[in-house]
Amino acid sequence: MELKDVQANWDQFGKIDPLWAIIADSTKRGGKWNMDEFFATGRIEIAEVMAYVQALPISLLKKGRALDFGCGVGRLTQALCDHFAECHGVDIAPSMIELAEKYNRFGTKCHYHLNSVPNLSLFTDDSFDLIYSNLVLQHMHPKYSTAYIKEFVRVLAPGGLAVFQLPGEIATPKATGLPERGFKAQITIGDFLMTLPAQAEITIAVRVKNISSVTWPTTGLSDDHYRIRLGNHWLDRRGRTIVMNDGRVRLPHDVQPQEEIELSLPIHAPKKSGEYILELDMVQEQVAWFKTKGSTPATVPIRVVGDQQVQSYTPASHTGWPDRLRRMFARMSGDRPGAQDIGPVMEMHCLPQPEVMNVVQQTGGRTLDIQRHDFPEQPWIFYRYFVTK
Repeated sequence: MELKDVQANWDQFGKIDPLWAIIADSTKRGGKWNMDEFFATGRIEIAEVMAYVQALPISLLKKGRALDFGCGVGRLTQALCDHFAECHGVDIAPSMIELAEKYNRFGTKCHYHLNSVPNLSLFTDDSFDLIYSNLVLQHMHPKYSTAYIKEFVRVLAPGGLAVFQLPGEIATPKATGLPERGFKAQITIGDFLMTLPAQAEITIAVRVKNISSVTWPTTGLSDDHYRIRLGNHWLDRRGRTIVMNDGRVRLPHDVQPQEEIELSLPIHAPKKSGEYILELDMVQEQVAWFKTKGSTPATVPIRVVGDQQVQSYTPASHTGWPDRLRRMFARMSGDRPGAQDIGPVMEMHCLPQPEVMNVVQQTGGRTLDIQRHDFPEQPWIFYRYFVTK
């Protein structure tokens, strides 16, 4: 994405589900974050960082001005106000800045700025004693994250500290994928609604049978990234992928060949009205979707509407659609919904550790420490950098 596209997507996140977009806890999706709990996570995070800073080879950090880059709704900016005399939050999304100002509890001690350019020209050199950015730079192309790292060093006061996080690379696989013959599943969808309200969150009953000659394991894996799960995608009416990943559910236990289990899969309907295909498939994380190995996913046409009445639907077969539904779906008309109609997108980018250190050094900074900082369920290796000038 270009920077204007990043802005457009995150502005949508700010309008649709801002707190979940900032901390993407699957149990909090759809406006389920408690506001006090959400902001408490910021205070905990900043307190842990400040405690860690005390052990770094740096003279006493001044507590004058702090900058929260990619501030969102101000979760960390307000937390920084407990430690610094003046705090500034910067974000690219107008909707996020609007909410940050709404939630501000520190008055003129806390300032928010909309910034949609690939620099921090709104601040002069040597402006901040602390610059903090977490889970932000990863969502932009490296040409932009590199430019902002240079700006961090520029606006950092001598003797100050810039703390920022970036994934450096994809984790090396620690588990062997299933053999080719293991990627075979029979998927049957239970009673279902073929018409859903836009943005509806429902849980569907699914029967999954292991029709391969290989046991699907849930134990003995060296890394949780390689678990086998049931998931779903949303396709347009021509079968082109619109949303690649939606719901996910783990296997409850090892599934033996020819064994059938029942799973409950949470799914989220697209936010725009239209005709879609709901596709259910098995996946071994970081290895492959079963469909790519020749297995047949379950598919069903879904109409997404506003507040219209819905009707029940019982599929006749996991391997195809009843003739009645096939004819109905063939009659559906309308333009293909683009990705922008389904919802905003979070891009993920890595910036290798040597490149980050080189940028810091070239712009007059000095790397004090690099802390590996991984997150559960993520296949990337994250690093948190502590830089002074």
